[in-house]
Amino acid sequence: MRLRIKKEANKNSAGSENGHATRESEDRKKILVIGHDLCLRRITSFSWDSLPKNLNIADFNAVIIDFSPLQRDKVGHPELNKVFTKNRWNLMFNTRAEVVLVGVAANMRMSKGEGIYGQYKELTSWLPASLKYTSASGDTIRNVREGYSFYFKLVTCWQFYFDKAFYKSESLEEISKALSILVDDISMIEEPLARNVYGKSLGCKFNFEVKSSRCRSTRKTCDIIWLPPATSVDSIDAIRLLLKEKYDLFSESHRPIWLSGSSMPSIDKLKKKIEDIEQKAISLSQEKTKFMSTLRDREYLFDLLFEQGDVLENAVRKVLAELGCQIIPVSNKSQEDARFIDPNGMNWICEIKGRKTQLKRVDIRQLDDWLKQAMLNENWKGCACIIGNYLCEIQPSNRQEIVSDNERTALERFGFTLIETTALFECVKNMESSTYDAKNYWAKAAQKTKPS
Repeated sequence: MRLRIKKEANKNSAGSENGHATRESEDRKKILVIGHDLCLRRITSFSWDSLPKNLNIADFNAVIIDFSPLQRDKVGHPELNKVFTKNRWNLMFNTRAEVVLVGVAANMRMSKGEGIYGQYKELTSWLPASLKYTSASGDTIRNVREGYSFYFKLVTCWQFYFDKAFYKSESLEEISKALSILVDDISMIEEPLARNVYGKSLGCKFNFEVKSSRCRSTRKTCDIIWLPPATSVDSIDAIRLLLKEKYDLFSESHRPIWLSGSSMPSIDKLKKKIEDIEQKAISLSQEKTKFMSTLRDREYLFDLLFEQGDVLENAVRKVLAELGCQIIPVSNKSQEDARFIDPNGMNWICEIKGRKTQLKRVDIRQLDDWLKQAMLNENWKGCACIIGNYLCEIQPSNRQEIVSDNERTALERFGFTLIETTALFECVKNMESSTYDAKNYWAKAAQKTKPS
């Protein structure tokens, strides 16, 4: 065994002397790209929508996987889990292979299902051990490793960094079966490709080493490279540049300056169409920005359905104003949550409360204290109400008995009315469909109270 390894080493050494070993090794690489269909003869490539069911990633010794298209669309792919579990150990423990991963380390849906019912996993879960990372963002990139500056020039903003650690592997049993040894320990060797201002890895090259204490042997994985997503160009262009710079593909001569003076009617026509589309894209982008701003402003309405505390209070004040009420500023925040005048001219003093439970007696007493202080100190007159979002963790349509019989009796004795935030939400819906009768709604609310 020693002789065979020695000959192999001598062979590699001899190849290096004539300057062709590295290039020949790269030329022999069988490359697979997942994430984009590049339509090239020398490379096998598939978009996420066209992954074949029988794809075996172990058939290749250079595998590039771009997660950016999945994260851009915020959805996973049903075949993702199958592709990464089939024969992955044969690829991982082929030391002549190389795996390049591009994208944000994050949760991704890996099986069919909608919403919370889809199966979510870390994108690193198919590796021998799942890497630890922190979601953060910044634009400072330092200490770029030689040979990767071409790529990090495309990254103007990073979105995560790796920690020098990994989660305990849950795959040791699978690895043991694949390698036919009892694996009982795993370690990782990390080499940062770039760092942020705090010295954290923004991209890294790493290997895992598994050990068997019984067999007294170790096995090392292939090189695994993780790169952040490119932000200054489309992801497919970043992959093309990666193939050109790292694997010497797409080599082209530089176009001479005098070529700009040449023209072709069909090419000029296509350029003009592209320019027109780009102008329309700019206009559409501006329109989208405008609508996105309006959307963010309107989404406060959903806070009425699940929020508590200051967020709920702010949402209630905004929706009351939208429903035609005049909000009276409260100078002392230790007093009532809000005062307002409804469309009928009636004064209201209110307690705004969000709870995971039913209405509590303390909410009624708090409102009673504020009402008495206003009547005593200001000779204030009007109605009092609790605007509440109770059982706020439950879907509104499934909420039952948000007020117990005892508290309902207490509300009646104190002369207070309860207005649910879900009711205000429905009022806005009715207003948008022109069925909201402001004066009638607030007149009915006032009838349930005992005006002071």
